[in-house]
Amino acid sequence: MQRKNLLALVDWFITTLIIASVVCVFAATFALPAGWRRFIAGVETFASIVFTIEYLIRLGRAEHKLRYAFSFMAIVDLVAVLPFYLPMILPSSMLGVRVLRLVRLLRILKLNRYFDAMAAIGEVIHDKRRELLGSMFFVTLLMMIASLLMYSAEHDAQPEVFRNAFSGLWWAVATITTVGYGDIYPVTVAGKLLGSVIALSGVAAVAIPTGIVSSGMMERFERRRKPAICPHCGKTLALMAVLLLPLSGSASLERDVDFILKYAPPQDLPLDGGYVTNNCVLAAEARRTAIETYPDEIYLDYVLPYSVIREDCDDWRGEFRERFSPLVADCASAYEAAVLLDRTIWDMIGVHYNVKRDKARQSPRHSMRIGMASCTGISILLIDACRAVGIPARLVGCNWTTIPGNHSWVEVWSEGRWRVLASGEKEREDDIWFLAYAAEADASRPDKRIYASRWSPSPEGTRFWQTWEFPQQVSDVPADDVTEKYKRGAT
Repeated sequence: MQRKNLLALVDWFITTLIIASVVCVFAATFALPAGWRRFIAGVETFASIVFTIEYLIRLGRAEHKLRYAFSFMAIVDLVAVLPFYLPMILPSSMLGVRVLRLVRLLRILKLNRYFDAMAAIGEVIHDKRRELLGSMFFVTLLMMIASLLMYSAEHDAQPEVFRNAFSGLWWAVATITTVGYGDIYPVTVAGKLLGSVIALSGVAAVAIPTGIVSSGMMERFERRRKPAICPHCGKTLALMAVLLLPLSGSASLERDVDFILKYAPPQDLPLDGGYVTNNCVLAAEARRTAIETYPDEIYLDYVLPYSVIREDCDDWRGEFRERFSPLVADCASAYEAAVLLDRTIWDMIGVHYNVKRDKARQSPRHSMRIGMASCTGISILLIDACRAVGIPARLVGCNWTTIPGNHSWVEVWSEGRWRVLASGEKEREDDIWFLAYAAEADASRPDKRIYASRWSPSPEGTRFWQTWEFPQQVSDVPADDVTEKYKRGAT
């Protein structure tokens, strides 16, 4: 909990410094007293040093430093500090002061790391990219047609104004975007009539992408606020009614909610009541319609939880169930269904293996927003996809003993045992590359053992050895030690 508070404090400090730096960029354009100018210079120096340290730490912790250095956010971090150091390297005659001031404004892009609102806009634009591209194509086509028509109507009357089609294009851009500079305008009757039609069309055309983004934001908010639904009657459930509603089999929603809250990590508390109950109702419904049956202890630890290894909370279960249930409707076993999901979902959700991802322990929606994840993030996504359709799944991982590095993968409960799945790697069950390395695990060393995640503490109190962050150490994720299983040759 203390580490979580410290990280939150650092985030707020960096955020405040970014905003202060941007304010100073604007303030420097005013005629200020010498004292204020010295203060602004001091803030700029302090901010540049802090941002430099932040950049070097991120670069140092990156698994693949060169790839990270060329990622978008790493480039933003570098460009944010370059204006401070360039005057020390290059002569002043080679520098444009105004250009450097403009470059410093790019620091505001660093806020993308610290504000969910900016991430939400990015997610919506990514989700609606096809619709937005279509609307942009329509607006571009409309501008081209308008420029040619206006050139044809006005060239004879104003040859110096509408010299060619590009003059008409400038008028079309100003008109369709409703800016209307007034430097170019029609004077003929035909041109005015045509201009009126194009101006009205422009209002509708510009409104299309605005409507697309607005509807996307509303859809996102509705998903987050989606109420709990009764799995039997389909009606919306009030919170107290949900807590008293018996579910299928011997399970009850009250027990499920208690189980989630009892073992929820401290950094997630307090949890929204609607979020927890909706998660539990959908999990119970997934179990009721699951391909295979399994005991309560498997359901509670490996289907019911909303996260795998303490990644950020996401409201993924309803959407994943709706999208992935039809894929596995005809599967004969849970393992067959899990393999089918692993072969199918990555193109559907637009996520693929890439170590240039932001971090290892990414939540599903974070990975979907940036379109990439490493083995840990890929495994989390596949586990959540399995749980959404009622397949028990867990994350397994270790530091290798005989080769450098580490790896994470997925196990699914099928036919009464845990079976190995090479998440996101499109390999056959009998040709999983990492099993040979897993068989060489060193059981005498805690950091070289193989661990499988769970939600509640294991009887032995085992904790997952943290392989996804630096420094590597024992994490707060409950786990089972499965080293001997893999040394015997797991399948």
